Amino acid sequence: MWSAPTGISSNITAYNVYCRTSDTQAYPEQVVSPNQPTIRSTVNGTQLKTVFSTGLNPFTQYDCYATASISISEGPHSTIATNRTDESTPSSPRKLSLSTVRYFPNLIIATWTPPIPKNGIITAYSVYCNTSVNSLIIGAKTNATTLVVTINTGSVMFTQYSCYVTANTSIGEGTPSQMITIESLPSAPLNFSMAPISGSPDMLLAMWTAPAQKNSAIITYTVYCNTSATQAYIEPLVVNGTTFTAIIDNDLGPYSQYDCYVTANTSAGEGMASDVMTARTSESMLAVQSSDSTVKAVSATLATVIAIFLIVIVAAVAARALIMRKYKRSFNAVLSNDKKDSSHVVVSNASIGEYALTEISRSGIN
Repeated sequence: MWSAPTGISSNITAYNVYCRTSDTQAYPEQVVSPNQPTIRSTVNGTQLKTVFSTGLNPFTQYDCYATASISISEGPHSTIATNRTDESTPSSPRKLSLSTVRYFPNLIIATWTPPIPKNGIITAYSVYCNTSVNSLIIGAKTNATTLVVTINTGSVMFTQYSCYVTANTSIGEGTPSQMITIESLPSAPLNFSMAPISGSPDMLLAMWTAPAQKNSAIITYTVYCNTSATQAYIEPLVVNGTTFTAIIDNDLGPYSQYDCYVTANTSAGEGMASDVMTARTSESMLAVQSSDSTVKAVSATLATVIAIFLIVIVAAVAARALIMRKYKRSFNAVLSNDKKDSSHVVVSNASIGEYALTEISRSGIN
């Protein structure tokens, strides 16, 4: 709206109103030179207002001015007036993407970027998903500053999800984004088991069967292990999706216990983990041989000790027998002399014993 100019003798033939966008925050991609009007509205010279029914964007600030025209020319422009249009429902959020959460087939992460144009102040975002099993709608709502949400599908798992996101202003909910589809993660592999490999003390054999719910083609299986005692991490082993056995040989030790599980991987990501199984590697052949050698060495040592003990006993017995024979001969000689000269020599039991002890002492036998 405006008032007619003063001091003009000619009739006003028309009024022209020019507006340009001055809101660099709302429409950065639409900013033009501040000296270049972008929208024009013309009315006859008897009207003092105009309505822009097209060409303006919602919730956008504009700088506008008016001019008056006579038959020969257009006059100078008025002062510039600034105003903002009202809010509207927003346009579609952009760049929606979906991803899965490792091990959790009931979780989906949705991310997006704000709409352009926003058409107002965004108050919230809403994410909706349905499944290929049925038309169940699973929703999640976030505040205006959050551009990511984790959607919990509850018991609806192992299927395909199709999702879209909308933005909300005070006027209402805007246009939905493009719908994106994602496969759910696979369920856990079944019948997982572990066993040692005879003669290979640094290896374990893992076996399993395919998941009950694949949801899409299995690309690979991954076997994870750690030591039961220290929980030390072992480098995971990856095998192709058509294989149901694996030989684990990544830094395993002999006669050591390990806790292991397996997962299936599809284009959607890594699925649920199997039950954890425990197995112990076989003994090292070196340890067995060392044990046998130790037993043999102990046996040989014991035999040697027994033989030496027997030799000592036999030698002692032989020495004692020799002394006794010598003692007997000497004693008989004494008795013989006594018979020859019984008036001069008196032999007593005490003297015989003393003689025997003297002879034994000389022989070194105690």
